[in-house]
Amino acid sequence: MLKSKLYYYLMLPFFFPNVGFNLFSFDVSPFPMISALIILSIESKNYPKILYYLWIPAFFSFPIILMTYEDWPYFVRLIGVYFSVPLISIACYKSICSGVDVGKLSKNVIYISFIAGLAQKFISTDVFSNLLHSRSTESRGYSSLYSEPSFFGMATLMFLLIYIISNIKIGKRCDWKPLFVGLLSIFMLSQSAISILILLVVSLLYCLLDLNRRNIIILIFWAVLLVMVLSLVVEETGSRTLNIINMFINSPQDILLIDASISERVMHIYLSIKGSINNYFMPSGFYKFIEIINNEMLVNEFFWWGESTNKIMSGIGSALFEIGIISLITPLVFISLAYKNNFNFNMLVLTSLLPILIYANAINFASPYFSILIGLLAFNLRGVDSKIFVKKF
Repeated sequence: MLKSKLYYYLMLPFFFPNVGFNLFSFDVSPFPMISALIILSIESKNYPKILYYLWIPAFFSFPIILMTYEDWPYFVRLIGVYFSVPLISIACYKSICSGVDVGKLSKNVIYISFIAGLAQKFISTDVFSNLLHSRSTESRGYSSLYSEPSFFGMATLMFLLIYIISNIKIGKRCDWKPLFVGLLSIFMLSQSAISILILLVVSLLYCLLDLNRRNIIILIFWAVLLVMVLSLVVEETGSRTLNIINMFINSPQDILLIDASISERVMHIYLSIKGSINNYFMPSGFYKFIEIINNEMLVNEFFWWGESTNKIMSGIGSALFEIGIISLITPLVFISLAYKNNFNFNMLVLTSLLPILIYANAINFASPYFSILIGLLAFNLRGVDSKIFVKKF
């Protein structure tokens, strides 16, 4: 009991990775990695064999980082990006094995994030300025305890998925309250264009894959709920969220030409994958992306917004561009675990597609939500598939 309580609090930095008390110059603080190392220093080395494969991209990236990094902070950031996945995945697995209820934890985090967002809305956007660097504005949205509104929105989507999976695997019905509060956070507080777009795509696909009476009722329920939430959003925050949905429904082909946030994110996804293909999926390193982005913005009308940078706003895209095809091991391990969890087809698509879409965007693998999900899925297989386990590494 004492150990599970300790791990419960040590896992909090996994859910709030941007809270660094302004001690560091990068968005994701080292605290998640530090917590993972503390947990692993206490626990035994027994963990699922399939998680061993997560070390391959990490160790493969290390010599590339050593040969190309230009300054110490950037070196620390890159180590955090590529080594956080195996460390935090295994730490989460061991914590859940020790009794941490990650479903309850994710539910509490949804509530805490919502309250923090309300504090920014009604008190000041700078109310948490001593805890983290955030980019909240009343017109763009609120970031809560995260670095920016889009991060807040996508993190909430991941918390909702973790909460749903945790309850499904133990045969427990999901409480509607965290689901509703999570939706309010996305639509009313973060107002994140890309989060809303991902939610709309995944929700529509989930229901259409199995269009039975139950899912039709669910679809109607979400439609009514969406109208209620939108009425609050339009009244309280203006029409940005409504405009995004209208664009998606009426003119999806023009959304890149109208919304700057979506245009910039899609540009980074497209160019990182295109650059990787042109380099035959070999490692391109960490300083070549700026050349690609400058050249593309001169000739492509769809990509009209963004700055010249080597920081790729795509977790999967940046890994593929920087260290090559070996980076695909991480999403393949995740998809394999999701498949082995024996979800029905709808849930398998939801579990696989939502995190892939989120990490294809501006969240990189240093953000621990992907790792939390990997640890949870591995825990669900204990005693089910003995072939994925190994005694020691």
